Amino acid sequence: MKERTNVINNLERALNAGKKMLICNIRRKSVLEKLTTIILEKNCDILLWTIQIDGMEDFLSDEYPKVDRILSQIEMDELISLYHLYEFTDKIIFLSEAQCNYPSLMNFVRLGILSEDEMLEALIYSIAGAD
Repeated sequence: MKERTNVINNLERALNAGKKMLICNIRRKSVLEKLTTIILEKNCDILLWTIQIDGMEDFLSDEYPKVDRILSQIEMDELISLYHLYEFTDKIIFLSEAQCNYPSLMNFVRLGILSEDEMLEALIYSIAGAD
């Protein structure tokens, strides 16, 4: 129960501070590498939380300063359930490659409508706006 409280408290604190959050439930390191690189290049003011994946230790280094929190599967499941409470806000962006009943740009990649790079471009546009 303590893990759940920490996740909820951190989420509420970030939202109350007016921060945008990008929560990634993607287990492909290549996508996360591209995403963090683009966020740094565009200097996006966003908190990035991601699921634990193999090789994730790299993302805790100074090379990837935009990864704010690495989540356990339990924490990710809790955030997925909380996401439905915050659907009304544009402060939370949820990116998942799992089959889901909530909106995710990864659905367009899975269906072949967008390439991975086009999806990332659309995601960053929704976070930072046009150049």
